[in-house]
Amino acid sequence: MALFETISAPPARRRGHQSSPPAYTDDSAALTNSSNSDEHEHHKSNSSLIYNQTASCKSILMIGAALMLFTFPLAQKNFRSHFYLRHQSQQDTSGIKTQLTEAITTAAAALTEEATTISVKSSQPLPTKVILHVGPHKTGSTAIQSSLQLDLYHKSLASDNYMLLPGDQMGYSMKTALSRCLNFSGKKCPTDIMKQMKKARSNSHNILISSEQFDYYRPMKQIQAFFKHFDSIQIVVVYRRFSEWLASWYGQDRRNHWKDWNPSSSMNFVDIVTKKGVRGWYKNDRYSINAYNHYNEYFNVSWLSMHANKGDVVENFFCSSVLNAPNTCNANADLKRTQNASLMKKVKYNIAPMMMMAYDEIVTAAYDQGLINGTAITRNDARRFLYKYQQNHMQLGEGKEAAYNEFPKICLPEETLEELLTVSLEAEREYYSSFLQHSNATAQTQGEEELRHKFEKMKSGNAFCSIDTRSVLADPKWRKAFNEMNKEGNENDE
Repeated sequence: MALFETISAPPARRRGHQSSPPAYTDDSAALTNSSNSDEHEHHKSNSSLIYNQTASCKSILMIGAALMLFTFPLAQKNFRSHFYLRHQSQQDTSGIKTQLTEAITTAAAALTEEATTISVKSSQPLPTKVILHVGPHKTGSTAIQSSLQLDLYHKSLASDNYMLLPGDQMGYSMKTALSRCLNFSGKKCPTDIMKQMKKARSNSHNILISSEQFDYYRPMKQIQAFFKHFDSIQIVVVYRRFSEWLASWYGQDRRNHWKDWNPSSSMNFVDIVTKKGVRGWYKNDRYSINAYNHYNEYFNVSWLSMHANKGDVVENFFCSSVLNAPNTCNANADLKRTQNASLMKKVKYNIAPMMMMAYDEIVTAAYDQGLINGTAITRNDARRFLYKYQQNHMQLGEGKEAAYNEFPKICLPEETLEELLTVSLEAEREYYSSFLQHSNATAQTQGEEELRHKFEKMKSGNAFCSIDTRSVLADPKWRKAFNEMNKEGNENDE
């Protein structure tokens, strides 16, 4: 048999058994007993170096040994041609074996060092971040926060390495709790929130917070200080087109009490817009662009579109690249596919119906003129009574539109509507197109066409109008309704 023609495979290892190095088969008479003894001692001295490793390093060394076995025939061939041209001496054989051993040892050391480096890197804590969704109001915040209260999203967010801070379920609102934690109210931060923060830092978890109160409540330095132990703070602002936001904000601005700290709570839409002006409202701190610009001075801020996916702000939020939460995105998709009405109702964005605003404008105007006894009936009850009275005692057409069309209306002047459209398009070009990466003219044109289409639809649907309460209150049939309302309120009060 030729020298180094075959290499025997190592025997199968048994649990608790120390395997020996692979033996090189050699039947050449040129190798004396002395050389075999030296070879044995040489292998013995190197066995502890190559094989006495940790479990992970042994696996790496086995890969290295396999590579050496794969490439060994080439080295064997070169050695045979060299061997038969020279005197077959013990020194030659020993030298060759020494070189092979040194090569294996060097490769093993390199693999061991690489394995150690990988182990050290994997032990480093993962970077942590805080995602703070700040709304603003009337941009779908209620839908997002309602979703965060469902167990389905708790579990999926946990699998995406997110933790939620305790809030309403613990008996206090996130607004109240965070104002305490940020040292804004003079009270101590709730203990359970501090424990959750500590747990998140210890386990390299991210924190997710949603509170639209931060659209105007902006303690920048306190936010930085409270989350200083996290690697980054990311602010998320939802963009909503200005014309749509203004109409929706009007409903938000109307309160449930007869008199409120905000004098505009009983003013109708036309009066509010006219008093402050279109550009005055555009500069309002509650609008998306102003919140974005302010936060952008201190933090990394990301836009989130309210208009993508047909206005499904919940999907846009959980599936955004900012959160990078694939499990939660999939959970949201599964929820939509199941068509579970009870759950979907909780996460569906709810806009106050135009009819309710119409009744509210009427009852607040009647209250201001002394036609409603505010001590005997609440603002909410007055709206409900008026709706039922209209349905039961007045001849109306079919559907809710007939009831709304029954009321005389006043709308924004045409020049004001043109200004409202112009300002909305300015915001669209400057902000919305840029964060959606609409870099070409075609995409920007499509966005503007969508805005114009929605604007005209709102205009034709009287979304930019108010009830002509002066005419309504002068109508005898409505004055009779207020008398019936006060009578019922007094009876209930007794």
